[in-house]
Amino acid sequence: PARASRLPRVRRRRSIQSPPQGVWDYATNPKNLSRWWPRTTSVRGVSGSGQTEGSRWTQVLQAKSGKRIGADLICTVSEPPTMWRFEQETEGTPFERMMKTAWTEMRVRPAGGGSEVQLELGQRLRGLSRLGALFVRSASVKTAEEALEALDAALTGKAKA
Repeated sequence: PARASRLPRVRRRRSIQSPPQGVWDYATNPKNLSRWWPRTTSVRGVSGSGQTEGSRWTQVLQAKSGKRIGADLICTVSEPPTMWRFEQETEGTPFERMMKTAWTEMRVRPAGGGSEVQLELGQRLRGLSRLGALFVRSASVKTAEEALEALDAALTGKAKA
């Protein structure tokens, strides 16, 4: 059935009282990811601006175990100031066993004197990892919600609730 083959994909939105260009400039700079993307401790090896197609960087994430893991990313779509998409390069990495592809897409639009920001996270899982699609989806929901909350706090100075 088609439903069983659906990818773990989530979308979350949040209103942020910052103009779209301000959201774009801040969020699409990979060097800022450690300030708003969950579990990101640093970003290294940025080639390009991050805001242009073909830009690459390595996002260093900290697992719950404390271990740090590098994820190689590439900007695949950039339509300033409304849409930005980056994908994780999995081929030849430890992630290759679990997933074929993983991507994050951000859309920004004017709303109520500020912006509406939508994050979409998706993954195409491999092999037995597909059995964990519900867990992956649940973790993606949490990641997207935490990211939007932290982005809002970073742009507006609001402390986390």
